[in-house]
Amino acid sequence: MVGVADVLPKLIAYRLLEPALHLSTPVQIICREGKLERLLAELVVYELDVVLSDAPSGALTASAPSIISLANAVYRFSAPPS
Repeated sequence: MVGVADVLPKLIAYRLLEPALHLSTPVQIICREGKLERLLAELVVYELDVVLSDAPSGALTASAPSIISLANAVYRFSAPPS
């Protein structure tokens, strides 16, 4: 499940997710739109798999398992230790 911050243009979210729609194995992508704080809270408890946001990376919590930040064209991925 993908969380999309309500301030992120939907065209950008679609373009980031579109390659997954063309995989040889079909996938189902479910998007949930909302406020970044709520989406990050859901991410931390694994209700979401990833959050797309335009927030500066400093505004993102380090405890979130998977974050993509589009601010200044910076991509940030983080995960808890296995």
